[in-house]
Amino acid sequence: MIPSLYVPLDHLPLTPNGKVDTKALPAPDHHRPDLTTTYTPPRNPTEQTITEVWSDVLGIDTIGIHDNFFELGGQSISSVRVVSRLREAGLGVALQQIVRHPTVAQLAAALDVPQPASSGLVVLLSSVADPELPVLFCVHPGGGSTHPYRALARCLAGTFTVYGIQAPGLNADEAPLVGIESIAERYWREIRGVQPTGPCTILGWSTGAVIAHAMGAGAPEEVAGLFLLEPAVTGHDQRDRFQRHAEVYRRVNALWRRGQNENGAERKATERELRRLAPEMNLDEDLVTLDEWMPYAVLEAEVRSLAAYRPGRSRARATLFVSDTVRDGSGDEVPEARYIAHWRGLYPEGLAQRAMPGRHMEMVRGDEQLELVISTLREAVPTAAADREREMLPA
Repeated sequence: MIPSLYVPLDHLPLTPNGKVDTKALPAPDHHRPDLTTTYTPPRNPTEQTITEVWSDVLGIDTIGIHDNFFELGGQSISSVRVVSRLREAGLGVALQQIVRHPTVAQLAAALDVPQPASSGLVVLLSSVADPELPVLFCVHPGGGSTHPYRALARCLAGTFTVYGIQAPGLNADEAPLVGIESIAERYWREIRGVQPTGPCTILGWSTGAVIAHAMGAGAPEEVAGLFLLEPAVTGHDQRDRFQRHAEVYRRVNALWRRGQNENGAERKATERELRRLAPEMNLDEDLVTLDEWMPYAVLEAEVRSLAAYRPGRSRARATLFVSDTVRDGSGDEVPEARYIAHWRGLYPEGLAQRAMPGRHMEMVRGDEQLELVISTLREAVPTAAADREREMLPA
């Protein structure tokens, strides 16, 4: 996501190993950021409760009822924390409702007047669904949330209607799906609930790009274009590394569930054990607690699915984006030459390739990265606006 707050520093604090010392970074101030919405205070108890929880989680003193959670700096982990805090306050909110109703007023209205339960996984990320625009479906990255694509959706306003496909299991009472092919089949059914006919344009980042590849390989005639943002290489020789990650999530999930039935010293000991595993999940220890549920089971299911997946060849039209993380070998992916050869080998009819600046984690977040994705989408998928302009030209 694009940051909503910036803190200028003369220099970055570093650890003895030369890495940024995140614990030594100064906290941003707690003032409301500059937004297009005018501040409006809460009007009822539900809105008051929501603003108080958002304020606590996001560290912002003043939040208006028309402020957008994601524009305030909310993202996947903070949205999970918000759901946990709101449930503690007696509001029965689901994670999908934060995505579908991103302002305080919208969420409060949905909670005060309960809506029919929706089992669908497709979430509108654009502000409106414009039937005159082409549709882009974005498959969630690891963790199952579509929040990271909101900046992309804002940038594509007036060009595409953008939907996100989120993973099942993002609520504590849901079971996640296992198996890349099974996930791909389910997501096709979800997409056809929004776009019943015609070829579809699908984008995926990280784990989502692997799923998008599987969707295209299984139904190439249904695809107008695939946009793969650095999918992982999977295969027999990669199985062990994914299984190691899956085992971490299994242990974390087991510890969290055990801790829910403990008190006192036992609970504190379990939480310490849980937090020791935070670095292996690339999370700050402060974010891992027994008081707040996170979708550990979804993460485990995704990584086990990657461990078992053996990708097939595809005839779909696809574009592969590769970041500096693969090019300089700084991640845990295979070397660049092998990475490129792997994905080119899966597209015998041709695979377009784009070199993206920056790191893997910035691929749908940084301005430069978003600009490349957007320009590639516009080149590959004629927009309805462009079609209308051509229709108006004299013969």
